[in-house]
Amino acid sequence: MATGNAYGNDDSVYITTELTNADKGNKVVKEVTGTYTGVQSVRLTYGGQTLTNDWICAVYDKNNSIIAAVVVGEAEGSTDNYAYILGGVNSEAKPDADNDDYYWTFDAIMGGEKQTLTIKSRYSNTVNKLDPGKVQQLIFDAEGYVTTIKDVPGYGKDGAGASPATTDKVFGNEEYSKNQQTPGSRYLGDYDVYHMEIKGAGANEKNGLRLTFSGNTLSIDNPNNTDDRGLAVMKDAKAVLKQTTNGKTTTEGGYTVQDAFNLLHDAQQNNNDFYFYGEIVAILNSSGRAEWVFFYDKTNMKSGNNPGYGTSNIVGNITSGNIIDYTIAEGNDEPTIDEVLNDIVKKFGWTWDSSVDSIDRLSNGNYSIVYSGRNYTVRMSNNNAPEAPEAGTAVGAGVDKNQDGKLTGTSDNSNGAEIKKLPNGAYSFSDKIKKDTIAKGDIHGKLSENIFFVFTTTVDNATAKLTIKDEKGREVYQETVTFTGGSNAGNHYFYVQVVGDEPLVNAGWGDLKTNALTKGNYTWEVTGNSVLNTANGTFTIN
Repeated sequence: MATGNAYGNDDSVYITTELTNADKGNKVVKEVTGTYTGVQSVRLTYGGQTLTNDWICAVYDKNNSIIAAVVVGEAEGSTDNYAYILGGVNSEAKPDADNDDYYWTFDAIMGGEKQTLTIKSRYSNTVNKLDPGKVQQLIFDAEGYVTTIKDVPGYGKDGAGASPATTDKVFGNEEYSKNQQTPGSRYLGDYDVYHMEIKGAGANEKNGLRLTFSGNTLSIDNPNNTDDRGLAVMKDAKAVLKQTTNGKTTTEGGYTVQDAFNLLHDAQQNNNDFYFYGEIVAILNSSGRAEWVFFYDKTNMKSGNNPGYGTSNIVGNITSGNIIDYTIAEGNDEPTIDEVLNDIVKKFGWTWDSSVDSIDRLSNGNYSIVYSGRNYTVRMSNNNAPEAPEAGTAVGAGVDKNQDGKLTGTSDNSNGAEIKKLPNGAYSFSDKIKKDTIAKGDIHGKLSENIFFVFTTTVDNATAKLTIKDEKGREVYQETVTFTGGSNAGNHYFYVQVVGDEPLVNAGWGDLKTNALTKGNYTWEVTGNSVLNTANGTFTIN
C-alpha cells in the first residue's frame, strides 16, 4: 500500500462496483456495474454503500499514471456515453434457469454511428426506462452490456433565470427561442445535447424552415449567420441520416455532416432557398460544438417530386372566382404541398417565382395560391377518403350563451367590466349586444361569432397565454397578454372570432389567426405562473 498522488490519462481504466453484505457485517464487491477508459470519459461521484470509507483502489506505473482503478461509488459517463434512442426493444431472452439476467436488444445512435446494443439486467422493468426519440445516458458493464439507463435532464424545459440552470443539459426549441429574443443568453457550451424540432408554423408545419451549412456551421432560418444561433460542428464529425423515400424509411450512418446535409430532402422544392422539415440532434463538447450529428428528415420524397414530373392526381380548369379543383386519384397518398404546386404549375405552364409567388395550406385542407399578383383557391377532394372538414358556422355546446342579461351597459366599453365579473369559463353573446359596448372598434365579425374566455390572475403584472387545440390535439391558436401598471390582479378575458367570413383578423397566431374553425370539438386553456388552473374547458363548433 502506498500513499501520494497518481494521475489518470486516456488509457486509464475505471471499474465501478456494487457492494453487498457478507458474513460478520462486512461488505464485499458483488457486481461490476461499469467500466470506463480514459480520465475524460467518466465523472465519479462518491456515495452509497462503503466498506469503512468511500474509496478508490488504483494500480499505477512508475510514472504515477493510473493503469486501472476499482471505484466504490456512482459513475456518470461523459457525453461519450450519450445515445439517441431510435426505438424500443427488438428482442428479449432469458438464457437459462441458472441465469437471473434479462437481455434485450435495441437500436441507438452512439458515437455518430448506428448501433444495436444489448441491455442486461436482473430487473425486468429496466427496459421501460428506454425513451425512444430522445438522448439518454447509457452505463455499460465490463462485457459491454448496458446495465443502467439515465435520462438527460432538461428535455422540454428551459433553465430558469438569465442563464440556464445546471440541471438543464438539453438545448432545444425553448432555448433557441430565448436566444432569438436575447442573442447570446443561451450558450451551447453549457449544454450536453442539442435537439431541435424544425417545422413551419401552424398548418404549414411540413414547409419546414430554411437550413444552411456553411463554414462547418448549421444555421436554422438564419442563412447569413447574422448572429450566434448556429450550431458549430467539429471538422471530422460523423453523421447519421434517417429519411423516407417512396414510402421506405432508412437510417444510415457513415456520413460526414456535409454528406448527410447534401442528401436531405427539400421541404419546399419550388423555393430558391433550402428548407428542412424534421429534427437535428447533436452531442456537444465543452465548447458547444457538435461531436456528431443525427438528421431526422421528415419530408417523404417521392419519385418525380419536382416541377418536371408530377403525380397522377387530377387538376381541373380554373373556374369563376379563380377556383382550381384538385382531386387525389384513387390509390394515391395525400400529396405534399410541393406535389400540389408541381401539378398545378405543370397543368397551366406557369413560371413560378418563389420570391413573389406563394402557396399556403388552409385549416380546412384547401390551399391558397398567389401567382403573378392574382389569388387562387385550390379546392381539394379525395377519391380515397371523405371530403375535407366542413367550415363551421356557429358556436355550439360548451359555451355559456345565457349571460346577455348581465351586459346592461349602453356606452362605449362599459360592458367589458361586466364580463370580468363572470366566473372563469367560455362565453358567447348574441348580436343584440352592441360590440362597441364591450371593446370599441376591436371586436371583429359578428359578436355571436366570438368566444370570450374568462380567467383569473392572482398577482399584478401577470402574463397569460390562451391555447386552443382541435380534436387531434393540434394547436390551432395561441395568444399571449402581459398586464402592466400594477393593481391588476383578478378576472380578465380573451376574445377570439372563431367562425365567420375569412380572412379573420385575430391578434394571436396559428390557423385561427386568419382561418375560421371547421366543425368539431375543441379544447381551450389559459396558462401562466399566476393563472388559476380552473381556466380551461371544451367547446363545439357547429
